[in-house]
Amino acid sequence: MMRKRSSPFLTTTNIWLLYLQLVAAITIGASADKSDTSYDHYYKDSIGSTDGDGGRSLIVGGSRVESESKYPFFGVLIGTRQYPNEFGNATIRSTTLCGSSLIATDVLLTMGTCLDYDDLVQVHVVLEIVNFIEGERQVIQAENWTINDSEFDEDRKLALVYLMNPAVNVGITNPNVHGDDDMELNDKLTTMGYGVTDEFNDPNLENAVNSDFLMEVDIRVKDTEACAEDYEKTLIEAAQFCAGGGGTGACLGDAGGPAIDKNGDLVGIVSIGIIECGIFPTVFTRVNGYKNFIKDAVCNRTGIVDPIWCDPNPPPPPFFGICFAESNQIQVKNEEVIQNKDMKDLSIGDMVHVGDGIYEPVYSFGHYAPSMKSEMLQIETATTAPLRISPNHMVMTASKGTIPASQLQVGDELLTSYSSDVAQRVQKIDSVVARGMYAPFTPSGKIVVDGILASSYIAFEDNEGLEFGMMKISHQWMAHAGSFPHRFMCYYSNSCANEKYSAEGIADGIHGSLMFYKNIFETTNTYGWLVRSVVFGLVLIVLMAFTAMEAIISSMTNPSVQTTVISFVVMVGSAKFFHANNKKGKTQQ
Repeated sequence: MMRKRSSPFLTTTNIWLLYLQLVAAITIGASADKSDTSYDHYYKDSIGSTDGDGGRSLIVGGSRVESESKYPFFGVLIGTRQYPNEFGNATIRSTTLCGSSLIATDVLLTMGTCLDYDDLVQVHVVLEIVNFIEGERQVIQAENWTINDSEFDEDRKLALVYLMNPAVNVGITNPNVHGDDDMELNDKLTTMGYGVTDEFNDPNLENAVNSDFLMEVDIRVKDTEACAEDYEKTLIEAAQFCAGGGGTGACLGDAGGPAIDKNGDLVGIVSIGIIECGIFPTVFTRVNGYKNFIKDAVCNRTGIVDPIWCDPNPPPPPFFGICFAESNQIQVKNEEVIQNKDMKDLSIGDMVHVGDGIYEPVYSFGHYAPSMKSEMLQIETATTAPLRISPNHMVMTASKGTIPASQLQVGDELLTSYSSDVAQRVQKIDSVVARGMYAPFTPSGKIVVDGILASSYIAFEDNEGLEFGMMKISHQWMAHAGSFPHRFMCYYSNSCANEKYSAEGIADGIHGSLMFYKNIFETTNTYGWLVRSVVFGLVLIVLMAFTAMEAIISSMTNPSVQTTVISFVVMVGSAKFFHANNKKGKTQQ
């Protein structure tokens, strides 16, 4: 058997890109601003270059990633190295290092071989970038890094990079560090990176052409024993696994990049491969095999809030669990093309199905927490996909109206995307742990998710409606009316394209409103029916005023109404003009 040439998927490239001003600006031990983006052109040039061994993230057989929000945790590491030149003076050079994964807001996981250089003096990470030709990105300097020296095999050593400043508004990925790894043969994983997009087998490594765009590819888990024969080396099942091959996989430069499973959890780190990229499987270091190293280095740090994955038993959703899971699907219309999108890929401005063939824009996310895991209800019918939803989020039924999901029972009929007259009977309701918390807001307050007509909102009480005297008031109406101020700013005034979110993932524009209504419900339940009646009477007056205001604004922005008003004004003006002329003519006679 002819021996194939295997290589760690990044033997660091020596890219000479620091111009005189950068040498002056980035000196050894320089303390640049922790999230300084003034060196953006330097990082862009670094990543956009290939030299020597083609040290760049290279994805074979994949497709382009269109949205920064799809893999927000993916980062490219850039190193600065110092070594003496021929005159004995210190010289600094830039090196594209590796891919990496953000597992806490200030910590990245990568391969130890990416950082194991005696002359490495500085590291930065580039985040939130899918196009190195244009677009904004975050560039953050590392404070330090650590390599798992308890592992003797270089192909299995993991490393952690600690950032000086946490990444801002960037979702993390959850490493698979609890229990045993239940990955099975032929399971589908996804890996991503930049670079060569075809099989690359040039033994001289001189003709690699890198992509300017982040690429992704789905790969299948392969038999580790067969993979070890391809590499002619021993692979430890508990610490390594193989995936890809047959035209898909990672390539030169991809060391440190992630492999994520169907839940978005980080299960592997790209380690080594054979230079004939994509033909043979890629070898990954198994994250679960080094769970103690990861947890000990990231969790329970003094003065730092743990990422949610540090707790093996995720908490129930917070009170403000206005959410669907990331795997839920929505129908999106782009011009005349209709396609399904995962909830995690949805963006403000997308035109989404809200029922009966009507599409409306997403103007805000009431809740946006990509990395959060929580308990949700999984609701199944005979024909629709399982709907994962927080218990207090509302769904629309045929007989009970719009109610919180917690009030659903097997046998209830849910309205669907096809017509408000067509319903699907609930066959099963389970409690599951799901990843991601998303609540896209639409102007009507409705959205079709996995074929089920749902609300954009939560109910503040776990019942079918607010009891007020002899009336039962719809939670949907109250929530929709109460969100009018936020909707006025974001939808009618179009000022929320770059909205920010709290630590829990709640949009800044609605956090105050949610707290206000939460306090009202809690307070009135404490003081009895009289206080409750008075307070809710005042609240209902305010909500009715909001409803009336929105009706006026909506009518004024309706094209047909605008045409009617303009026609009326023209008619009145014309009548006055002719009346004035007739009166003038009679006076002259």
